[in-house]
Amino acid sequence: MRDDLYQLLDAHPTATQEELKAAYRRQAKKYHPDHNAGNPAAEERFKDIVEAYRILGDPAERELYDAECERDRRYAGAPELAAMRRHIRVSARHGRERREKRGSNRRRDDREPSYARRPRLFFIGRNRKVSLWHLLAFYAVALALFIPAVTKSCRVAERELARADSTAECSLAPEEIKARALDAVAELRRRAEQGDTEAQVKLGLVLYAGLGGVDADRAAAREWWRKAAESGHPKAVEYLQKYTSTAPPPEYDPHAEVIRAAQPE
Repeated sequence: MRDDLYQLLDAHPTATQEELKAAYRRQAKKYHPDHNAGNPAAEERFKDIVEAYRILGDPAERELYDAECERDRRYAGAPELAAMRRHIRVSARHGRERREKRGSNRRRDDREPSYARRPRLFFIGRNRKVSLWHLLAFYAVALALFIPAVTKSCRVAERELARADSTAECSLAPEEIKARALDAVAELRRRAEQGDTEAQVKLGLVLYAGLGGVDADRAAAREWWRKAAESGHPKAVEYLQKYTSTAPPPEYDPHAEVIRAAQPE
C-alpha cells in the first residue's frame, strides 16, 4: 500500500470525516473491479483504497497515522533515524499480529467441546510446550511401573506351566503310578549298591519318608547317607545333620515328586 493514504483517496490531510467518506466513494467507484474487468492494477488500487479508508475513517487510527507522518517528515533529513523508525514500526506490527493470533487461538479453544481439550500425556496441557525432561520423566515412570508388572506376569505363567506339568504326571492311574514308583526305587537301589552316591542320597530320602511304595526305614536311610557322605557328597552330609531319626521326613508329592526323585539322572 502507498505511504500517503490521503493521495489514495484524493483528499486533503485537513479534510473532515464527511469529505473523506465522499472521496472514498469516488475512488472506490472509479477503481471497482466490476468497472475494471481484467485490470489487475485497478484491483490492487481498489484494495489499497479500502485499506486507506479503514485507517483514515477511524478517528483514532487517523490520529496515529497523522502523527507517524509528522514524525516521518521530521526524520526525512536523517536517513538512519528513518530506517530505525521503519524497523520499530514493523516490529510493532508483528507483535500486534502475534497478540491477535494468540487471542484468536484462545477464543477457538473456548469454543471447542470439552472432549477436544483433553490433556496430553495425562499431566501436560494440550497447548503447552513439552520439554525433553518432561518426556524423559514420563517414560521413566512408565517403565518403572511396567517392568514389575511384566515380571510378575512371567512368574505367574511359569507357576501355571509347572502346575500343568505336575497335573499331567498325576493324571496316570494309581496302579500305574505305584508300579512306576516301585520300578524306580528298584533301579535306584541297584545303582546305590553299585556305589552311585547320587542314587544313595535319593534312596535315603525314599527310605526315610517311606515313599514309592516301600516301608519307612530311617536307620537304613541314614546308612545310605553315611556311605554317600564318606564319598564326599555334600547333600548327604546335610541330610545326616538335618534328618535325625526323630526329625520329620521331607515333604514329597507321593505321585510325581517321588518318581522324579527316584529316577536316574
